[in-house]
Amino acid sequence: MAGVFASSAVKWAIDNLSSLLPAAAGSSKGLDALEDLRKLERTMRRIHATLHDAEQRWNIREESAKLRLEELKELAYDAEDVVEEYEYEVNRCKVEAFERLAAVHGGDASSSSKRKREEVQEKHFSTESGIVPVPSELADRTRTVIQRFSEIKDYCDSFSLSENDGDRRFLPDINAMRQTSSFVFAPRILGRDEDMENVIAKLLSKEGNRVGGCMFVLAIVGMGGLGKTTLAQLVYNDPRGALANEIKDKRVFLVLDDVWNERSDYWELLITPMFASRCCDIIVTTRNETVARLVQTTQIYNINCLSPDESWSLFKQTAFI
Repeated sequence: MAGVFASSAVKWAIDNLSSLLPAAAGSSKGLDALEDLRKLERTMRRIHATLHDAEQRWNIREESAKLRLEELKELAYDAEDVVEEYEYEVNRCKVEAFERLAAVHGGDASSSSKRKREEVQEKHFSTESGIVPVPSELADRTRTVIQRFSEIKDYCDSFSLSENDGDRRFLPDINAMRQTSSFVFAPRILGRDEDMENVIAKLLSKEGNRVGGCMFVLAIVGMGGLGKTTLAQLVYNDPRGALANEIKDKRVFLVLDDVWNERSDYWELLITPMFASRCCDIIVTTRNETVARLVQTTQIYNINCLSPDESWSLFKQTAFI
């Protein structure tokens, strides 16, 4: 799982850094540092591609391959820290600029003052983060990350995994997987009455291992063609309605925290069983608006920054406990 988180963190950092950096350097101060950040962005794209390929398609068995992937994960988190700190620096400069504007024009509501405020605001933020110099300490850390990446690259020659590094994982094509449903043509089913009764008895029994005191998982095992799917369909459609009575009128409240998945097919696999409940409420927290747009059924709720007073109160509470 650590690889998944590392790859997702790198992708988030790439997107964030791309939005912070200007398209052209112009005549801003700290051009060398900004160029280093752009190099960092390119480096992170390569790291993300390698980690994503490794975690999705390979079962790594070579210790040398495991080592370089671990080094890449550590480097990915260091790069994410650099991006977050530069994002903080950009936002800090914006806040200070707004405070200066408020101090100069805060009490004047005239149209000329408003025009002046708009002119100054446009001057300060027309190029977004291009006007924000990179602190020297942060620039040094950026160069360190890039240098470490170069060292790893020189050592490994290439990040492309070979057949000697591991066996390719079998990833079934979700679109090509056999589709089943809950419906069954009962008159054609023979010899499964006893099996159906046994499965229903197990499901309705309060005995056995229940995860967290509520979740019960029963596996139906057999070779292909024996009728495992048909048996499950028979149990689901039991005419006595015993199973339906067990789950009817139930509400489901699910919280998915820090979600990074952008694949709609994975999301559909997760939520399909939820439609069996009377009501299913899901909260998803994510940094990625692409994820939010994928899963939302209502308007996105964006959390804003704390006010200066709230931030100061939080700082005092945390620092002086």
